[in-house]
Amino acid sequence: MTRNQSYERNWSEYYKKTYNRPPRLTAKFALQRFNTEYSEKNNTKKNFVIDLGCGGGRDTFEFLKKDWKVLAVDSEIEAIKFMQNRKDLPPEADLTFQIAKFQEVDWLKCDLVNSSFALPLMSQNDFYDVWENIKTSLNPGGRIACQLFGHKDEWSGRSGMTFHERASIFSLLKGFQIEMLLEEKVDSETVLGKRKLWHLFHLVARKNY
Repeated sequence: MTRNQSYERNWSEYYKKTYNRPPRLTAKFALQRFNTEYSEKNNTKKNFVIDLGCGGGRDTFEFLKKDWKVLAVDSEIEAIKFMQNRKDLPPEADLTFQIAKFQEVDWLKCDLVNSSFALPLMSQNDFYDVWENIKTSLNPGGRIACQLFGHKDEWSGRSGMTFHERASIFSLLKGFQIEMLLEEKVDSETVLGKRKLWHLFHLVARKNY
């Protein structure tokens, strides 16, 4: 995950509470779409995903189980150490790590960029720079799977974070086919037990050929 002055967490506790939870809906959906495509085309190539804000590996390990090559990126060295020490790491895992802020990632061509609840934790300038890098790094037919925060989120207006209205998401995705766009407004607890009003967009989109 990323960190800024207005958004601090007990990351060690966060990883312990989330690492063995099921993968996010967006990550699972993207995997299913790839699986369907490749089954239809009898394609057996090994896919490559960049997992931005990998945390304790909640999504990362699902990609590894599906035999994907994974670049796991997090700005917190604690996240990388946590994942490296997991006892359930698949023995043949094709996994590399990068400790970096999203603005400093060494971008590679890939089939999927996955980022669960991490992209909003940047300033607007940084967000749009990173978004352009994501679009450029994706191969034609590649996908982005992520969450974005809506403008009615309780944290809206905090410095160092980015929020969106629904209409602005369509502008972000020019050149992409939207496969999932679920808007959610819910009052619930965060992982660490604090009440919060969430306004979320769960998003999967496929880059045009």
